[in-house]
Amino acid sequence: MMNPINTYQESPSFVQDFINHTISLEGDYVNDEDDRGGETRFGITYHTAKKYLPYAEDYDWDGDMKTLPIALAQDIYAYEYYSRPKINLIAEKSELLAKEVFDSAVNMGATTPIKFFQRLLNVFNNKQSYYKDIVVDGYLGHNTMSAYSKLCAKRGDASVENVFYNALNAMQCVRYIDIAEGNHSQESFVWGWIANRVDYVPF
Repeated sequence: MMNPINTYQESPSFVQDFINHTISLEGDYVNDEDDRGGETRFGITYHTAKKYLPYAEDYDWDGDMKTLPIALAQDIYAYEYYSRPKINLIAEKSELLAKEVFDSAVNMGATTPIKFFQRLLNVFNNKQSYYKDIVVDGYLGHNTMSAYSKLCAKRGDASVENVFYNALNAMQCVRYIDIAEGNHSQESFVWGWIANRVDYVPF
């Protein structure tokens, strides 16, 4: 794993703003028996935080979730859900879509919204006349972003951005419903997920 230290400080301002907003919504320490992530602080789960125990000394952290430093939480958000999955590649094309993919990544892991993004590219290529189908693997790279650029060339940047934003939010919403239907304990959270994280832009 690459070094996550100072990832937050090195991130774009919109990433920092989103992280701070997320932390304000998530609050401090929570240990809800219905939460599949177990203990959380600032919205960071124990499962995620323990991967960063090798850096605990750098943050003066004793490993207890109740004392997870906010600086470490900020760096985890920036590294785990923006820098490592290369969402900056989307930000180079559209800050709006980067925000949306980042938002979903925080809530359901980075590969899931990237797969949403790739699936949309594959159904918007007009039977592969605009570009060839790409592999839906949850990883951002040249093929994914090249396909996006080709779609923009055909449909126009603003049109693609708006359609993608709404479609990504729709897929995110359905994913939340699937989670709650598959595990009824998650019904405790699905209302808040949809109310706070699903949004649309008008045309």
